Amino acid sequence: MTTQQDETSASPPPQWVSWLIALVPVLPPLYLASFSRLRDLASIPQSAKYLIGGFLLTQLISTAFTDNPVLSLLLIGLHSFLILSLIAVGLYLKSSIYVFPIIYGQVFIIISSWIFTILENVNLLNRLSGPYYHSVSLGFTAALFVWLVYYSDKGLIFKISMIIIALITLLATGSRGAALALITGFIGAILKRNLRFIFFAFLCILLLLPVMSRGNSVIFDHISGRGLSHRDVVWAEALSSWKKNPIGGVGLYQAGPHITQLMVGGCSLTQAAEIAGASCPKSLEAFISANLTAHNLVINQGLSTGIIGLLGFLVLFIYFARQIILTDSPLPNAILFGYTFMNIFDVTVILPTLHYGELFWVFCGFTFLIRSKKNNKNIANMAA
Repeated sequence: MTTQQDETSASPPPQWVSWLIALVPVLPPLYLASFSRLRDLASIPQSAKYLIGGFLLTQLISTAFTDNPVLSLLLIGLHSFLILSLIAVGLYLKSSIYVFPIIYGQVFIIISSWIFTILENVNLLNRLSGPYYHSVSLGFTAALFVWLVYYSDKGLIFKISMIIIALITLLATGSRGAALALITGFIGAILKRNLRFIFFAFLCILLLLPVMSRGNSVIFDHISGRGLSHRDVVWAEALSSWKKNPIGGVGLYQAGPHITQLMVGGCSLTQAAEIAGASCPKSLEAFISANLTAHNLVINQGLSTGIIGLLGFLVLFIYFARQIILTDSPLPNAILFGYTFMNIFDVTVILPTLHYGELFWVFCGFTFLIRSKKNNKNIANMAA
């Protein structure tokens, strides 16, 4: 059963909204338009309003314990309200079918990454990346693309061909986390009784396994490596810094100087861009720290917002995770399981991202509507 059949019909948004959604992967700042929908949160249940209020309170209180409370308050305030605005977008769109135009932007990113690589004569045995999508973000975009395409209203030929292209792209990025997240997402969907996902799970496995037998390439060395790509060193240093600032952390987007392992290389662009001869502009040097994470959601938020902010964020995340699981809807569950796995080794739900983190919170907004429709259906069945 497809998502379209799982959800009752809803009035489509204006055409320009579909275009805006399609362009977000290409021009990520466009998701700032979500702030215009904050008012839609007025329709959520009262219990959810209390929870969101508690989330905001913990995030704001945590800043009082940082070294720079004013800057921390401004940054965490923007981050918190961006999350809430994206949840509101889910309420505004009313159905996940209206977020599917985003796949066209993802197609552009995937194809442009290959074109850029070929035109710049980048060695195809290196890990694939795009002009501004790193290997990991491109790999995770490909994984997300697979989930979304499967549930689109396109024909079978389109779905299979696009999924194969996405899987080849995922393999070329050499992102182990994204590959495992994709399979974990499939498992999440299967657990929700959508057995047709098994076919695509096997398709993934069949296309992922051959790379394990390849040799003499950066991709093979990375995927087959048993290490954590120095993440264990990053985690240890981040935990040590967190212990020095346990209550409120060091401030959101200010963790970089506390993880010297990530600061060693200074400002850097994607591998593809650097091979093409591009260099990091001096104007970006001051913002290196804002883009660095501890490569684990819990450690990253603990370091950034302390135990106060971490608990508030986890309560919000777990609340929506429970909402998604209770929907019995395969696509949101695939996204939940996949993202949760990915957050063990990277941070995909802390904003801003190149579009995938934002999309997660939009799907959280959909859960209010899916759950409401499910409850109404159950009431109707009882009354019949």
